[in-house]
Amino acid sequence: CHLPGRDSGMNELAQRLGFTDLDAAFASGDQKAQALKKECARLLQAAQASANTAVSLSPALPAAHRALALTLWHRGQRQPAEVEARTLLNLNPSDAFGSYLLGLTSTDAEESRGFHQRSLEIDPLLLENYLELAVWSYDASTAPGDEKEVEAAALLRKGLALPASETARAPLRQLLGELLLRKGDARAALQQA
Repeated sequence: CHLPGRDSGMNELAQRLGFTDLDAAFASGDQKAQALKKECARLLQAAQASANTAVSLSPALPAAHRALALTLWHRGQRQPAEVEARTLLNLNPSDAFGSYLLGLTSTDAEESRGFHQRSLEIDPLLLENYLELAVWSYDASTAPGDEKEVEAAALLRKGLALPASETARAPLRQLLGELLLRKGDARAALQQA
């Protein structure tokens, strides 16, 4: 990675940080990213094994199915995750996070949206639902500023008004910024950054 006119200063900074040059610093970052990816995969595999054990020991325990659905979904196993989310909701129909999980994993678009709405009815503080529903509205938009974009922006603003960490708010801010940019309001979009 070379930046015209900036290599010497950037290389000097890289050297102060203990690397031979800027390329070595970036290569190190890539190696660290690969190591982190491997560790995450290992931890998800261990979590899935623990959740499988919990389900086998207590098949009537909603939390066991919630844990298994979540780990399966994070490992990209959508259909088995959907089965576990449905089992969870059969055991506990008023589980807001279970409705959220089924919204994520359902292969039927309308059903997915419905489960996110149901989850929000059960727990209006579950921030993730505002983002998922806003994405649905945004994707249904046909023109900048149309009814669906207005709906998406309203959902995002409701979600951003909830008590949450800035890390949790970041995806909502990003989408709201994108909506504002499409509408032509660059100044407001930048405020979401």
